Amino acid sequence: MVGTTSHWEDELRSWLKPFLDHLGHKARRRMCPLYVAGLIGPGDRKSVQPMAERLAPGDYDQLHHFVAAGVWDAAPLEAELLVQTDRLVGGSDAVLVVDDTAIPKKGTHSVGVAAQYASALGKTANCQTLVSLTLARGEVPVYRLDDRESDSRPLGRWCVLILVSIARWGWRFGGVLDRI
Repeated sequence: MVGTTSHWEDELRSWLKPFLDHLGHKARRRMCPLYVAGLIGPGDRKSVQPMAERLAPGDYDQLHHFVAAGVWDAAPLEAELLVQTDRLVGGSDAVLVVDDTAIPKKGTHSVGVAAQYASALGKTANCQTLVSLTLARGEVPVYRLDDRESDSRPLGRWCVLILVSIARWGWRFGGVLDRI
């Protein structure tokens, strides 16, 4: 893969361009596309050493430093992510998808593991629960959040709190879906 580029890699570089401008140092701007390509591209192992072998032979130390000692300010990158997200999929026909996901766990050592209701399992189980936000546009069924229903829907209260925060981010969307 070294020395060759495919169409998706060119698109990735183009998409990453506004983010790279916020990374500062040229070594960070060079390692970031390699790291992201390593995570989403071909190859079974996604740890730094196998990715460096596939994408940047001889640059393991620089790639490891990029991942392990990232000392850049995240705020400009997060702000750019919000701008790019709204540019790509925001608008009155966009839908904010709020979804909970339960990850069953056997032990208790992971953060947030507790006996709690897991919607995917349909029962209370030992699991971690996360809430994800996806801004989407296209063929997405729309549930319009309404104050009368916000307390009766499982994620209704989360939706209301999240909508208040997202209004500050400047995302544009016309509906909320709180169940996939």
